[in-house]
Order: sequence, then structure tokens, then C-alpha cells
Amino acid sequence: MLALRNACRLSLAFRRRVIPRLPALRRCFVRREKAVCVQEIRRFTSLSSRHSSAAASRLECSSDGKKCQVLWSDGEQSTYHAVWLRHNCQCPECRDDTANQKLVVDVNELRSDLRIDSVTGSGSSHKMDICWSYGQGEKEHRGYVNLEWLKKNSYSAETLQKLRTQSHPPIAHSLPQLSYAGMTEGEETVWKWMKSLNEYGICLVTDIPANLGEIKKLAKAAGGVQETYYGETFQVESKSSEKALNLAYTTLPLPFHNDLDHFESPPGLQLLHCIRNDDCVEGGESVLLDLLPVVEDMRRKFPQHFTTLTRVPATFERINPKKEIDIPVALKYRKPHITLDTSGEISAIDWNPVSIGALQVPEEDVEQYYEAYFCLGSMIADSKLKLCHRLKP
Repeated sequence: MLALRNACRLSLAFRRRVIPRLPALRRCFVRREKAVCVQEIRRFTSLSSRHSSAAASRLECSSDGKKCQVLWSDGEQSTYHAVWLRHNCQCPECRDDTANQKLVVDVNELRSDLRIDSVTGSGSSHKMDICWSYGQGEKEHRGYVNLEWLKKNSYSAETLQKLRTQSHPPIAHSLPQLSYAGMTEGEETVWKWMKSLNEYGICLVTDIPANLGEIKKLAKAAGGVQETYYGETFQVESKSSEKALNLAYTTLPLPFHNDLDHFESPPGLQLLHCIRNDDCVEGGESVLLDLLPVVEDMRRKFPQHFTTLTRVPATFERINPKKEIDIPVALKYRKPHITLDTSGEISAIDWNPVSIGALQVPEEDVEQYYEAYFCLGSMIADSKLKLCHRLKP
């Protein structure tokens, strides 16, 4: 069984089998919900607590009280604005420990005349005590911020650069694998599964019973199943072209693609469970490619084409008036192939040649778009990072 993180990194191609009407792959679209996210936070918190180095050697406020500079015991230095510290005060008046949510919701608490009057640090209590005041003789507020939390959330230039470097995921040169048996034995294997998906965007889970309902048991370990117009799960099997309402149901090969690009928010995980794949069948391999290094290579070699694909919106659509499952489908969404975050890092890549609709952009963008589209398509085809695997029950 292959699990794919579908949001950014993986593009998937199938070499279609030549013998029709044999069951192919069973897919289940999954999203991680709060339970898993909370579990991740707990694990990260417990890990950082055991290896904490958040001790402040010196605390110093600017003369106008607008900033506080912290020199950490490891030599790093961070500067925090008074308004930022006030917004993140962790005293009982400003934060609910049970809900772990802010109580500083009145914007009057974050006025421009806010300043720090005093700041002290206590190594024994692991916190920084702060006194803020507003304007001329107005009210003041006394609170504190945990030092470990403060260092972890530093926004110094050095810290932000380090975070950007750490966020670059490694390239998978082989498929990470886990046994399905461990999924039912405890949290540790589920955590390893989530870690592989987060770092590599892919994981192969072996030894899953070839039962149609088995995949939903695994899906529950990740959160909950996101229902699409295909339902919660659906079966993909080769049919004659006249009866197939999707190219995935034919013997035709599919190019590299992300699924459901025509959704505003596609499911984050995709599970493919092989129920049957006879040895006599030719084809049927899954070919996978990490698009992130390919697109980063495009940014370096062809920056003008990269910029075009971050700027010009493509049209992704799935329009079929026939009854595909229980309802007809008419979905269309326009977005660039490449999405960047505020620091210029790639946060999403959408590539699906079979779901591309008519380009509707200003005339001067049309030829630029197709030149860039051709460039990326050629780099995908020529990439040496492809992984090929034949799924078996």
C-alpha cells in the first residue's frame, strides 16, 4: 500500500496494464485531523523539554521600551518587540492553559504606545517577567513568557534562515517502508509513518490484508476520511474505453500528476491499496517523482519560466455531465502551477496534464505560459529521480 502526501511534493504516473477488467488500485483520500496534530505537538514538546538549552545570559530593553534583546547562553541573540511580547504573554490573565488559547483578543491591548517598563529573567522559573505600560500614566500589565517557548519562537534573521534550511525536505532515493502489523501495536509505528510522509512525502506499508475494508482502518490512524464525489473510497479497475468515465479506468498510461488539483483544498494524503495484481499482467507499475527538487532546479536554470508558473493561473477542471459515481461533476479552479510562501519557498505544486482546462489569461501571458509549461514538462520527463514500484497484494 502506498501512502502519498498529495499537497506539494509527489507526482504519480501509472503504466497501465494491457489486460482489461482486472482490479487495479484502491484509493482512499485522507486528511490529518486535530487528534494527530495534537499528538505531534505533544511529542515535539516532550522531545524539546528533554534537550532544552533555553537559558538567557542577558536581558536588555531599548531606551524607548519598544524592544527587548535577549542573549542566550549558547551565544545566539534575539530581539523581541514589546507589542509581540504583549500579544504572547502567558500569564493566566492572557492565556487559558486548558484550552491553550489566547485571551489577549482586545486590540486595545496592542496599541502603538505600548512599551516595556521592566524585564527580569529567572533561571529557576524558566520564564521572563515583564511589565508593560500604555501612554502617560495609564494602566500597566504584569505578565511573563516562558524562556524555552521564547527561544523556540525567535524571529531573528539567523533563526529564520535556519528554519528555512531545516524545512528543505530530503530526497527519497528509495521507498520508505513500514509493516502494517506495527500500526495496530502502538503509536510508535504510526508516528514513524507520519514522519516518513512529512519528510519524504511517501511511505510503503507492507503486509496489509487484501480485504476491501482494510484501508479504512489504516486511514483512521491518520485522522479521518475526506469524502469526495467518488465517495470515501473507490476502486480503480481497467474497463473498455467506451465505459470508462475516467482515464484511470482504462489501459492507457497516465502521465505524472497530482490528483484532484481542481479542488480548492485537495486531500492532504492519498492511500492506494492493491487488492489484486496478477503476475501475468503486463504494466501496472506505479512511477513516482518528487516534484520539489525538479521545480527548484527549474528555478535555478530557467528563472523566467519559474516566475511565469508562479504568476499565471492555469485552469484545472473536472467536468463530466454523465453520472460518474452518483452525481455529475462540474468543478473548475484557477491557480498557478507553483505556489510560494511569503519567504519565496515553494509551498505547493499542481501538475496534472489530463485535468488542464482552457487557459484564460491576458493575451501577453499565453505564449509565456506555454513556454514555461513545456519547460517544466520536459524537466519532469527527463528527471533521474523517478521511483518505480509494482504494488502487490
